[in-house]
Amino acid sequence: MLSVYYYALFGPDTPPDDRPPMSLEEAARVLRDDKSELAESRRRRAIAKLAAADVENPRFRTALTILGAPLERISELRSEREVAPRSTEEKIHALRNDSAAMARVLTLLDELSAPLDKQCLRTPPVSKLEWIANERLARVTVTLSVKRVADGLDGLRRAIDPQSWHQCSDFIVASYVAEEVGGQYPVDADFNAIHATKPPTPGTTWKAVDFEHLAVTWGVTFSRFKHLLTIDSKADPTTHRFDFALKKSLRSVVLTDERDGGIDVDDGYASGKLRQDGWIDVEATKALRFSERAYLTKLVDTWAVVALAAMGDELWEIVCCAP
Repeated sequence: MLSVYYYALFGPDTPPDDRPPMSLEEAARVLRDDKSELAESRRRRAIAKLAAADVENPRFRTALTILGAPLERISELRSEREVAPRSTEEKIHALRNDSAAMARVLTLLDELSAPLDKQCLRTPPVSKLEWIANERLARVTVTLSVKRVADGLDGLRRAIDPQSWHQCSDFIVASYVAEEVGGQYPVDADFNAIHATKPPTPGTTWKAVDFEHLAVTWGVTFSRFKHLLTIDSKADPTTHRFDFALKKSLRSVVLTDERDGGIDVDDGYASGKLRQDGWIDVEATKALRFSERAYLTKLVDTWAVVALAAMGDELWEIVCCAP
């Protein structure tokens, strides 16, 4: 999925660095052949992302054909998409993130193939992706609405709770409340925090420090980041919100570069507000900045933008997760 977002954001012919992920065609075949629980959701999201970027591009059309996209129907939805200016000193590259077009394609796919889950209805994600060059900071804000027929707001609380991230996100290997020992949060030899002996119940009101292990495959290259986040979760009968912020970056690996730290900024929030009709309006935002690394800063900046775009749209799946 990261390869799809990479090419959709930056275009198929002008990659921002010399370490691109797997080819777009290969990524499409992987998604086509995926048999996991979320396979159809990912396939539809990939179709919508590529079609919204440029449905007429020959390479995109090849990938869309592999994914089984209804190209004729999608082409009928084509409209002028907003494209940022080409690369300047202020931006890495022209980010092509037509969220409205992506929403139209997802809606079409629902109409043609029926909703993914009749017990969990959701509107397409609407995202705003930013690259703030002078701060080397990527930020995404995503809104959508969801109706969980069986468990409502309580089900959403559990799905978006930080302790559930490893069960509901493709990017999180581990996420759990860390044990505090004498005001510190000790880690083992692999820089993993100790599990709290009495963690709070997911989806409730709680404050603590959460350990997160973020991992990604960039083509065939494995990178990982381990860090601590402060969490402030608040729940009441009709709303839910949690805020998170980086407390300490523990260890990271990018290509063969392993070192302490690795993340400078990782903060944001997620919230849900129950409406009288049973739908829940959801909003989430996340800001991310990886630390500078010799010869790799451009790569990690590109990765921050691509990963954050994919993480933002992944909320479309997370809101229906059942951890």
